[in-house]
Amino acid sequence: MKTLNDFLEYLLSNEVIDEISTTGKWSHHGSSIYEYFEDQELTDFIGDSKLRKQEIRNYLNQKANEIFRDIQEEDPDYLYRSVYTNSPNKLKLQDEFGIFWSSNPQTTPCVKKRDGYFEVLITIEYDREIINWKETLRSRIDFLYGDREKEYQLLSGKKVAIKSFELLEVP
Repeated sequence: MKTLNDFLEYLLSNEVIDEISTTGKWSHHGSSIYEYFEDQELTDFIGDSKLRKQEIRNYLNQKANEIFRDIQEEDPDYLYRSVYTNSPNKLKLQDEFGIFWSSNPQTTPCVKKRDGYFEVLITIEYDREIINWKETLRSRIDFLYGDREKEYQLLSGKKVAIKSFELLEVP
């Protein structure tokens, strides 16, 4: 996906809108659409499938433009993932570091810290070819978390070019 039209074609497809409307979630790991409808004072739309889908389409049309602009402005050299581990040295031996990354170096782990665990920031080189653009768009349309997380979802099984491991917090 390289152009705004690519973004719009995907996000405004009936398949995506139907899935969001049916599941009530922006993405499989995203927040509920109901916060959006409540915030916009459109709770009457929730029970009406046609109005709900129409409003989702309107939101996605506006959001696609913002996401496209954000991704162009970010144009990151690196992506970041912060994780907790009980053994930073073993972490360096892993082939797989997860698929959820951020262009924001101030990212935080998505799970609660356990006693005795270290926080490590992993930095990889950004490569457009390892990005799962459909899922990246789906996470960025999230009304509650999309703007804050600046998430890029990687294609599963792709090798990444590690730049660094930085120990952020010692137990």
